Amino acid sequence: MKAKIIFICLFWTFFSRGYSQTSKGTDFWACFMENISLSSNGQPYFYFTVASDYNTTGNISLPLTGLSMNFSVNAGQLTKVYLPSAIYYPSGSEVISNFGFHITTNQPASIVAHHHRIFFSEATTVLPTTEIADNYIVMAHKDDGSGSVFGYSEFSIVSTADNSLIEIVPSAYTSGGKPPGLPFSVTLNKGQIYQVQSINDLTGTTVREKSGNKIAVFSGANRSNVLSSFNCSGADDHLFEQNYPVTGWGNEYISVPFLNFGANQFRILASQNNTLVQFNCSNTKMLQAGQYFDTISSNPMYINSPKPIQLGQFITSCSNTMADPNFVLHKSLSYYSKKVIFDAFSDYDTSFVNIIVRSPATSSINLDANQVTFNPLISYPNYSYAQVPLGKGTHIIQSDSGFYAFAYGASFHDAYAYQTGYDGFRQTENSISFKYLNNLCQDTIIGFEIIPNLNFDSFNWQFSNGTVSVDQNPNVIFNESGNYTISLSVTDSLGCIYGGSNTLQINDCGTYTVSAYCPNVFTPNNDGKNDKWKPIFDGNINSILNYELYIYNRWGLKIFETTRINGFWDGYTTSGSLCYEGVYYYVVKYNTNENGQLAPKSMNGFITLAR
Repeated sequence: MKAKIIFICLFWTFFSRGYSQTSKGTDFWACFMENISLSSNGQPYFYFTVASDYNTTGNISLPLTGLSMNFSVNAGQLTKVYLPSAIYYPSGSEVISNFGFHITTNQPASIVAHHHRIFFSEATTVLPTTEIADNYIVMAHKDDGSGSVFGYSEFSIVSTADNSLIEIVPSAYTSGGKPPGLPFSVTLNKGQIYQVQSINDLTGTTVREKSGNKIAVFSGANRSNVLSSFNCSGADDHLFEQNYPVTGWGNEYISVPFLNFGANQFRILASQNNTLVQFNCSNTKMLQAGQYFDTISSNPMYINSPKPIQLGQFITSCSNTMADPNFVLHKSLSYYSKKVIFDAFSDYDTSFVNIIVRSPATSSINLDANQVTFNPLISYPNYSYAQVPLGKGTHIIQSDSGFYAFAYGASFHDAYAYQTGYDGFRQTENSISFKYLNNLCQDTIIGFEIIPNLNFDSFNWQFSNGTVSVDQNPNVIFNESGNYTISLSVTDSLGCIYGGSNTLQINDCGTYTVSAYCPNVFTPNNDGKNDKWKPIFDGNINSILNYELYIYNRWGLKIFETTRINGFWDGYTTSGSLCYEGVYYYVVKYNTNENGQLAPKSMNGFITLAR
């Protein structure tokens, strides 16, 4: 059993987030992607499901075509809004079209987009505008089939503002001839989408809006066999999923295979170089930025990394007598829901839901007002999971303790899957925090300390000024002001690695020369004059590190102490007792930065307390 390690977040925490923490919202942008050709499979139909805890109204529109549809939702229920019969996606690669959907509601709601076609259907949760950003690394899939007709790996970008300048660095040759690794740009207006395709896998492609406008990114494949053999080449399906921006990735995930679908393919994608990924705290894989690793498993796994990663899950071809592949992206264990209203689509013969929850909270989960039976994760018993068959129609999962869930289903040679959403964010048991022990000034010794100081077997600090340290609590000097990335990974006695990275701003605080003297008398009589005693520093106190002040009585007993650079003695003991008039002894200790070296300083002497 893996040890449980709890960190308290105090001063500065990894994984700070710059946007909201819920997939519920009132403003959304979405699109559909190219599916198999109409001549091969007939006419599709498209719809959105809208669920809300409130009575609300809303609108679905294609702003650049004039399509506009109003709808209403009753509190605690779900509404399906079917689009008029038409094709709502472009054909081909590197093409701009006007198929960007804008969805608005008067009260917060959850949205799922469904693209249905015989044998080639898929669905995805749609993220509100508050949850999208300007920087993505795409996860998609190529067609693993070996037949004469191949599908395309693909992604589409939706612009939420006019004159959005988008830079794309493909990971493979695109169907339009753009080479891998070389950036190219496209400008989109509000409501336009841009679709890119490749016969090879586009996973690892970077997409950035260069002026700061938000974009929505959807990816997958128009048709794809997933891990098929020659004898299974016809088991392909449409893959369609909205991507999370890189700022929404996490460090810890639990993968639970879909019920009755055998072994699933799990894909881990890295956003940074030297990303170490662990599976069940043992098997490891090192990835560089934009690289991915696939693993096949029929058992749940605990997957973690000190650096942000994205986890995708695929049903493989011929894993079930009915279903073909589908695709869903995971949110990390930091995200949770307290209530979701979701649909087990009536278009499919069977539907299921996977629920993942912290083990102490299993009894708090209700599915349609009924308790659920959970199994502990063998590799990580802090969490438990359930795989539950569902009847068709609307379902509700609730728990004040939080959970996250995936809905999925299958029919003959068809399948769908989507994440049911999230409405909160919290630190996990293994989140790493630290404090810095000085103000953030250049040319100043800054101490870093993990909170709390637990006994790990090893530490690895990496600072983007080139400093590397294996000390538990390192001291670092930044010679220039600016933003620096601090990365930390720690290893426990069982080999489990935790950590993260973030950016710290170092400032130019001016002079760093410090001199000090201590007054020899003070009068704490509350007259507003000379009521407090502390050393007087001349210069920039930002350069002082590890400050300590101690006061002793004439019998040598310590009666007061502080480690705050601006702390003072007010004539009372640390416990709050009044100190009598008389002579006391002080000791002051601190460190300063002298030519890049830690220089210890101390002062001591007598002080008279006179009331």
